[in-house]
Amino acid sequence: MVVCGVLAILAPDAYAAETLEREMDRSTFEKAGLHRLSEEELAYLNRYLGRADAPPEQRFGAEQLNSKPAVASEGDVDRINSTIKGAFTGWEGSTVFRLANGQIWQQRVSGRYRYRAENAAVTIERARFGYYLQVDDTGRKVGVKRLK
Repeated sequence: MVVCGVLAILAPDAYAAETLEREMDRSTFEKAGLHRLSEEELAYLNRYLGRADAPPEQRFGAEQLNSKPAVASEGDVDRINSTIKGAFTGWEGSTVFRLANGQIWQQRVSGRYRYRAENAAVTIERARFGYYLQVDDTGRKVGVKRLK
């Protein structure tokens, strides 16, 4: 299928500031068969590829998913709030945090912290030297990197 081929070609540059329809010239856009997609399908494809019309919360930390640096977009956020899905027992070494918003983050700074909670409220914020996850109830922080 043509769209699959386009996905394979565009995947390395997935985090770009432009949507496909603005980035590609009309001829290329049509040759790829993208003009046949409905507005909903094209919007989904742009969000899947991390294009500019994805919500700011979903773009947050996405530059860590690619080898290329992120291009800042208007409306980018410096922090997000979510909850850790299910039981939370703290962190140790390289703990993986699965958030309710679908994002997955991993501990990148060594350290150990014990805390038990169910669906713990957390804030992840961008700082000068990376991202930090903070447990809202306690204020404890750990450096993290985004996996998904």
